[in-house]
Amino acid sequence: MADTKKAKKVLESDSVSTESETKTGGVTPKAAVASETPAVTVETVAGGTPAKRGGRRTNKTKETAAKTGRKSKETATKTGRKTKETAAKTGRKSKEADAKAGRKTKEAVAKTGRKTKEVAAKTARKSKSVAVADTEAVVKKSDNAKKAVVGTSRKKKDEAVDKTDVVKTVLWNGIGKAKAKKIKDELAIQVFADGLDSFYVAIKGGQPEIERYYYNNNNGQLVTTEAELLKIAKGKYDVVAAVKSGKLNYDGNLSALLKLVDLF
Repeated sequence: MADTKKAKKVLESDSVSTESETKTGGVTPKAAVASETPAVTVETVAGGTPAKRGGRRTNKTKETAAKTGRKSKETATKTGRKTKETAAKTGRKSKEADAKAGRKTKEAVAKTGRKTKEVAAKTARKSKSVAVADTEAVVKKSDNAKKAVVGTSRKKKDEAVDKTDVVKTVLWNGIGKAKAKKIKDELAIQVFADGLDSFYVAIKGGQPEIERYYYNNNNGQLVTTEAELLKIAKGKYDVVAAVKSGKLNYDGNLSALLKLVDLF
């Protein structure tokens, strides 16, 4: 509006000057016509589009902008809804995928656990079998060892029995039966010798006895060797010298021992 007022003032001043020039005769009528044209041009430039036409276009621009804004909002709303729906679908899919992965993981762990337990059970069974086998082997070895020991001890006993019987026979044959009848007292000497079973030599009722037992009411105990016993059986054995030299170890009634030795 301010520009329009200025333009009108300029036109008025131009028209005044034109009239004065026309009256004075300085400007021809053609010049006056020409001067009017710029006024119209100024009004067109200053005012632009006529006020009525310019207002309608402005309203259309606003309506277009409003429509564009509404469409943009609707588009944005639709896009937002689609984005949310897509995100929701993606979230559901992710959850389902995670749930499936979790189930698969649990199943895999369960299978692994079962396999581990089965392997452990098999290993335990094998270990028990091996342990049982080892135990049986040890038992067999111990049984064999016991049998060997028993066999050895039996052999030793048999050998000992054999040697004892031999010595007993020699002593029995060496005793003078006639001399034995003269002894009225009961005499008994328990004999111990290396490698031989213990036995006793006794005179009961004038009869000699040699047995592989222990005589409880003996007169003494003689400890010697098989060789010394065989020497005694041959006769003429010096008991006192043998005792002094340590070939005979005697604990008991020495008179009873001397009487028995004199029978050989």
